[in-house]
Amino acid sequence: MDFLQQAEIELEALETAKFQLEQKIEAVKQTIKLLKPTYQPYREGSESNTGLAALLLGDVSDMGLTDAIFDVLRSRPNELMLPMKVRDVLLGLGYTLDQSNPMAAIHTVLKRISKRPRIKVFPIEGQGNAYCYATADEVVRTGSWRVAPAKPKSAIAQIARQTLEDSEK
Repeated sequence: MDFLQQAEIELEALETAKFQLEQKIEAVKQTIKLLKPTYQPYREGSESNTGLAALLLGDVSDMGLTDAIFDVLRSRPNELMLPMKVRDVLLGLGYTLDQSNPMAAIHTVLKRISKRPRIKVFPIEGQGNAYCYATADEVVRTGSWRVAPAKPKSAIAQIARQTLEDSEK
């Protein structure tokens, strides 16, 4: 076999590999196209009706504030949420906060629903309370619908991790 034949065989092998690679690239592009509406809002750090929370919650615009806040907490189980984060998620889902002082209304609702089963309250030093919805496995693990607040240091660590993750997105 001479050098010309070797080069022709190598070229054919490379063109076959190139064709297979182009097919894989196209398949990955299609996957990205399908997943982007679900995941892109979280990568950009914004909340949007096209995001995962919207898929879980559906339309919150016709709900009352209490139901909307409860559903926001329930859509993010075991995630500590400060009142400002709850507000941001509501606004991202298209909820209209038409109260004269929306944050006061959110704080009032959060205090009221904190008495519901599965809602946990974590006092965060210097930031107030963070709220989260306890999943069934958390209830089974602790043996109670009412879960005692975590140690403040662990709650602060979780808030810091979430803040860092949000800023990286």
